[in-house]
Amino acid sequence: MKTYTALPMARRDSRTPHTTGGWIRVLIILLLLTEQTGLATALFASALPQLGASFRTPHVVWVLSMTTLVGAIVTPLAGRLADLYGKKRILVALSVFATLGSIVSATAGSWDAMLVGRALSGASMAFLPLAYALIQDIFPERMKATAISISSNGLGLITVIGPLIAGEMIDRLGVMSIFWPMVVLSLVGMILMMLFVPETTLRASGRVDWVGAILLGAALAAVLYALDMGMSWGWASSRTIAYVMGGLALVLVWILWERAFPAPLVDVRVLGNRVVLKIILAAAAAMTVISGIASIYPLMLMTPSALGVGYGLGTSATDVAFHTLLGGSLLMLGGLYVGVTARRIHPGAHIATGGLFLVGASVFFAYMHSQSWHYVVAYGLMGLGGMILAACPILIVTTVPADFRAVCAAMLGTTTAVAGTVGTQLTFAIAGTQMVSFSGGLPVYHSSAFTAAFLVLAVIAVLAVAAGLSLRRLSLMPGEIAAQC
Repeated sequence: MKTYTALPMARRDSRTPHTTGGWIRVLIILLLLTEQTGLATALFASALPQLGASFRTPHVVWVLSMTTLVGAIVTPLAGRLADLYGKKRILVALSVFATLGSIVSATAGSWDAMLVGRALSGASMAFLPLAYALIQDIFPERMKATAISISSNGLGLITVIGPLIAGEMIDRLGVMSIFWPMVVLSLVGMILMMLFVPETTLRASGRVDWVGAILLGAALAAVLYALDMGMSWGWASSRTIAYVMGGLALVLVWILWERAFPAPLVDVRVLGNRVVLKIILAAAAAMTVISGIASIYPLMLMTPSALGVGYGLGTSATDVAFHTLLGGSLLMLGGLYVGVTARRIHPGAHIATGGLFLVGASVFFAYMHSQSWHYVVAYGLMGLGGMILAACPILIVTTVPADFRAVCAAMLGTTTAVAGTVGTQLTFAIAGTQMVSFSGGLPVYHSSAFTAAFLVLAVIAVLAVAAGLSLRRLSLMPGEIAAQC
């Protein structure tokens, strides 16, 4: 078990606010960074069709997957480094990498350069769990739940304004322009963080598990690469099976290593606790579904209806953004609702309710994707399902003992990053089994491919409902969790 010590009083951060207004300012600064987790999908999903055409690659989904794959590795590493050296300090360092990554992507002249930039941008995926942990350390008790729920679902920059800005930029300035807003957010957030956000006074002791990070990265890369290449190799081919089995074998080796290493990247023993396991399962299921729908949504809308494949409206990137307005607004409002009612309504109920909305979104979209209002309703239901992403971190910080919060937050962040990558790759992989042709750089699928993909996502969403209902019946006592970990 990790132990934490506070810095001497003389070294405590003089930036600590003394008023509610001061804490709101700190939260807004953190949002400049945490919003980028959602922007990784909200902005770039709309750009996938044009990026695929520009770089002439059928593997354009790696624009999303490379970022979330690296994020899955960086997140627990960043969590451990933050415990050792300070959460603010690591957030600032990650901002440097995220800024550099967006600059490289914005100026990329080749597909390889684009992937390098997107890999560096994976640092931004650690912003959200580190922000949770920093809020838990420095914010007053009365503001923690609301601050965490707001940081989870944002104040609307991603969900409402972000896609509209991205659409206009893609249509008017070209697809490469959408990387520059990420540069601005990272750079401004980094500067304001250094100037106005206090550092936590808590420090842990121990080492950093670099071997665990390498094993985890190799395992995830092998499985995701197999999902991406399975259609061209053949799902039953020896190469596909070898990559999947190799990845799973590395996962087993990683688990064994984590159990033996004195300062593991992720304390897998925490998964033995039924509360923590169910929280992580719910978050993973929700992120898989949300990422799966959100990543392929723009491509479906932009496909010309004249092709007669049973989906698509031939919209512009700006029109895609208008179709996401309702869902983005409901995602924002759902997160606020969870934060405001967290003390009165069991978060397990929020999780179960959000899971039901995700089931509804998946089933509806599986059979209804030929008219404009179908897309609006499906994305709206998905937005309501996003309340799970606000409820899960609240459960972590309110039910897990202080000594376990950092590791559980890191596991939650890592799991959701992995789930987002898997959701994107899985949806495209299932759709790819019934690809018809290419049209203007866009892959064209048979409508039944989306029915199959979204029904699979509906089954995954049921897991979130079950986890929420189970959590609702449990007495979530920190002492009980500490005894089981």
